[in-house]
Amino acid sequence: MKDVEGTVGTITLQWSDKKFWGDPSPDSEYIHKLAIKRSHGGKRLGLRMLQWAEAKARVEGKRYLRLDCLAGNRTIRHYEKAGFVHVRDTEAPGWKASLYQKSL
Repeated sequence: MKDVEGTVGTITLQWSDKKFWGDPSPDSEYIHKLAIKRSHGGKRLGLRMLQWAEAKARVEGKRYLRLDCLAGNRTIRHYEKAGFVHVRDTEAPGWKASLYQKSL
């Protein structure tokens, strides 16, 4: 996402996430690396990026949009407000992740 100042946010969509979710699910798309510059916080840019990801996943025939975040991260509440539901927690070397999913 860009504005006149340059890049202010980023999001990556993937068709699998074996590290956290296990074997790929053909009916799911996975969000990674969603980030907004702090100077642009509070403008609902993250929500708009999530909505873009949802629309893209629907067009591709996906039933679920999934993501992981550091367990205990304050941003989890933003995902819950956007309709994501906690599925489970999992551990990877060095950290604990919370897995969230949204039905499309």
